Amino acid sequence: MSSKSETAPCATETHGPSSHVLVAFVDGAMVPYVLPSAGTIVVGRSSACELPIDHPSVSREHSRITIGDRISIEDLGSRNGTRVRGVPLATGRPVTLHTGDVVECGDATLLLRRGTRIAVPSTSDVPPPAAFVIGPEGRSLRAPGAEPVNLGRRGALRRVLLALAETKLSSPGAALSVDTLLEAGWPGEKMGYEAGVARVYTTIQRLRGLGLQPILLTRDDGYLLDASVDVRIEA
Repeated sequence: MSSKSETAPCATETHGPSSHVLVAFVDGAMVPYVLPSAGTIVVGRSSACELPIDHPSVSREHSRITIGDRISIEDLGSRNGTRVRGVPLATGRPVTLHTGDVVECGDATLLLRRGTRIAVPSTSDVPPPAAFVIGPEGRSLRAPGAEPVNLGRRGALRRVLLALAETKLSSPGAALSVDTLLEAGWPGEKMGYEAGVARVYTTIQRLRGLGLQPILLTRDDGYLLDASVDVRIEA
């Protein structure tokens, strides 16, 4: 049992806001954090961290983000690991982050955005964007007027995204069931029913958080992309 995070703050000296926001998505909730122009912050479950994420999959001090001439992240020996663009990080070895990069800390998803604020979308009073563009093999996602989100090697997320988009293009208005999305995202993998449902639900929430909130719909028969919105898949 460590007492370090109980007595000392996780962050080093920081300065004024930078031009980037780190947005954390976990269990359907969104937590934006404006990065300082310089300094070091720690992401973790401890309330002493600059970016606290209260989730059992996140370690007390999970990862460290350094802001200076570049923005980098390193894993701090976390229990469930840190991934950048789907690639697991070696403990203590910083990796540069770029705008649009997706980071996974346990089951929490972090997205690096440009800007000093982020608007929370509302499906009731904000009209859906005119078009969405999905990169080759689902490696990126771009909403109109927004910067691309780099999904990298996040295989299951990419495969679920492509399944939804391809169904929308071939059969507008058709929904995909949980079983269909489970097979699309994790083909051939054996798991219990409840574990499979949880994986699909978590993936849907992550896709919504990464930009599909206005158009990723839920119906009694499953999930679908709004048939009235333009969605394109790049070759």
